[in-house]
Amino acid sequence: MKAYGDLDGSMMKLTSGNISSSTTNIDIDLSAHTSTYALFKVIVRNWYAASGRMEVDKLTSSGTAGGSGWYGGYIRAGEGDSTDLEGYGNQSAMRIASGATLNHSSYTYFGEINVYTGVENGNRTHIDARGVGRISAGNTQLLVSGALTTNSTALWGIRLSASTATTTMDYTVYGVVK
Repeated sequence: MKAYGDLDGSMMKLTSGNISSSTTNIDIDLSAHTSTYALFKVIVRNWYAASGRMEVDKLTSSGTAGGSGWYGGYIRAGEGDSTDLEGYGNQSAMRIASGATLNHSSYTYFGEINVYTGVENGNRTHIDARGVGRISAGNTQLLVSGALTTNSTALWGIRLSASTATTTMDYTVYGVVK
């Protein structure tokens, strides 16, 4: 089995979706692809939730989130010299950003989420994200986050969620060839 550094870099589009009505969780099934790909790239466009925390969690089966054991952190910096950072342990999901300040009513989050299956590490999934969004104070921010989970159940898929309902989002998932 090749290590992550041995990926040949070829990407294949696996799925895409569009959210246009209010929903709490967006579950993406990757189970048919985990034996072929060790890395999934999720391109998120136009993610809007009225306020609050945006997160990514590991699904261990259809509708079943890992729910705990995430260790990591995030930073944000941008317009108006506004900055924030947070480290966390044993959280319910990997946080893209926290608090009730992420989305501004006229702007949405655009970003890339990398999901490493963790096969080489006892199925301990690693996720990182980077993107741009606007906080409620009206400042545009670069958001960078990453975490790993201690949950060693094999990856079935991922869940994108927000602490308030997501009302719009477009996403595309690519698999990176081993």
